[in-house]
Amino acid sequence: ERILNWATDIGYNFQGRIFEAHLAQIKRFNKYNLLTLPDLLASVDKVHSSNEKGRVLEELIVKIFLEIDGFRIQARVKNSSEEIDVTIENRSTIKPWNEESDLILVECKNWSKKCRSKDLRDFIGKINNRRKRCRIGFFISWNGFTKGFKDELLRNSRTDILLVPVSGKMITKAIRNCKPAYYVDRWREKAIFDRS
Repeated sequence: ERILNWATDIGYNFQGRIFEAHLAQIKRFNKYNLLTLPDLLASVDKVHSSNEKGRVLEELIVKIFLEIDGFRIQARVKNSSEEIDVTIENRSTIKPWNEESDLILVECKNWSKKCRSKDLRDFIGKINNRRKRCRIGFFISWNGFTKGFKDELLRNSRTDILLVPVSGKMITKAIRNCKPAYYVDRWREKAIFDRS
């Protein structure tokens, strides 16, 4: 009887922990989770607050990367020293992703201005802080990149880190053609082979 009571208590505790984890997920759930890619795309330019602009772009990017088999995604991780918009654990068994690092970082900027060289250097610092477990990063800038950003990108092409710049125009094209996962592969290839 004591064993039965002990087993019952363990069962209730386990169920309680599952329920608490479920509640935590519900609290994290935001209004963008249920939107489709085209709806999210339409929302990117419509939201006004800077926090909302960032959130809707991050949700759009998460949905695009979820289309790649083997990617496990965690959105917005913040600690005392840095904030990472999207972290991807790469468990893909398909090419080209099975040849990439186990960790992929994504920086999302839905700013009214273009991203600059300093923004890229900050992102490279986040990649370098991953103890060589991350060798690829996607830098998403809704309004594009300055010449200084592109020059900095070219300077960093000598390292073993692959930096993939993606503009809002590129994302729009991918979604309108209904092939986001295909375009993610193309963005990666362009970053590898295009050094202009």
